[in-house]
Amino acid sequence: MAKLSAARKCALRTQITARDRNVYPTHVVYEICDHANLTEADRNFCVLLVRGVASYQITLDWAIDNALDKKPKMSAKVRDALRISTYELLFMKKDAHVVVSQGVELVKSIAKNAAGLGNAILHKVAEMELPDDFALQNGFPAWLFDYLCELYGEEGAKNFVHLSNDEPKLQFVANFLKPSKEPIVGVSAAIKAAKQGNVIIADKSAQAIAEEVALAMKQFGLQSLLEVGAGRGTKTALIESFLASIGHKISVHDVLDNAESRLQKLQEKCDISDFQVTNVICEDATTVSLNKKYDFVFIDAPCTGLGTLRRHPEIKSRITEQEILDSAKLQLAILKNTSKFVSSDGLIFYSTCSVAKEENEGVIEKFLSSDAGKSFVLDHTVRQANLTNVTDAHYCACLKK
Repeated sequence: MAKLSAARKCALRTQITARDRNVYPTHVVYEICDHANLTEADRNFCVLLVRGVASYQITLDWAIDNALDKKPKMSAKVRDALRISTYELLFMKKDAHVVVSQGVELVKSIAKNAAGLGNAILHKVAEMELPDDFALQNGFPAWLFDYLCELYGEEGAKNFVHLSNDEPKLQFVANFLKPSKEPIVGVSAAIKAAKQGNVIIADKSAQAIAEEVALAMKQFGLQSLLEVGAGRGTKTALIESFLASIGHKISVHDVLDNAESRLQKLQEKCDISDFQVTNVICEDATTVSLNKKYDFVFIDAPCTGLGTLRRHPEIKSRITEQEILDSAKLQLAILKNTSKFVSSDGLIFYSTCSVAKEENEGVIEKFLSSDAGKSFVLDHTVRQANLTNVTDAHYCACLKK
């Protein structure tokens, strides 16, 4: 009996833990690796497996379901195990004998009676080639690839798909409120510095949006800011840091989110990063009522995240066409309600990390044609329409009252 490798065992534990917690596997893999005390090589292999399964889950399920004459019935945990080995066989081109043997052990570790089924499926998968269909080959649902073709044309859509499946790069920026006394070189040093509050880990698109907010506040001499959808405080920290870097001190920075757990993380970030917010508001942005006005309302709108597939590869196997429409409906409701808190001559920045027009231009057009939006005009938009090698796709609209 072959001994199951620590990396594969940890990859399976990550899949199961993520489902139990209802979070993305790529968000918990490092935590699981830390608890498993893996070697650096095993840790890297585990992360590679988890990310690979997340990126190509649709392809892996196609292979598993087509390995036998009848679609096999199995538990979610058994499928988790088979996805890991199927990824190795189809995308890593590892020695089939070793992968099948390890895959069977992986299945046995959670369901001994499924070992025979796992063995049969993996032997068939070992003989398979990737499908010819471009979307299926790359782990994208057909409808989403068609949608991207409408946005970018076929070649642009294919480029988007390839970039989405690339490994994300760790990006960070100095915290001007708490600069490091030592130079920061490499990933390990950046992660350590982030834990100490000296740098802020954030994609360059998030950095760009936060810098736009800070620059606009200084340009127009604005003093009060309401941040809607503040979440765990990444953009909060970025805004405060950029404000400090350009020498513009504001009197009010209130933050609003509907999840207490996220706001707790935000307050922890305040403590380590040496910035403060004036009020933390845990309310639903579609219904919240506030008895004050702000010079600037920044809406970091909840969205489908279709511009962040490189960092959140799980999205593409879960999202539906209806979710885009539902997301746009929620965003419009948030924009309509929170626009009431903008003072005369004030600004709204509406931001998403989606490429869907329904969530971006569509929301702005509907808002401006509504009663709530009749006193606003569109000043300009900032749009990174497609993924690049270094940044997510994003959208931001500036509205003036």
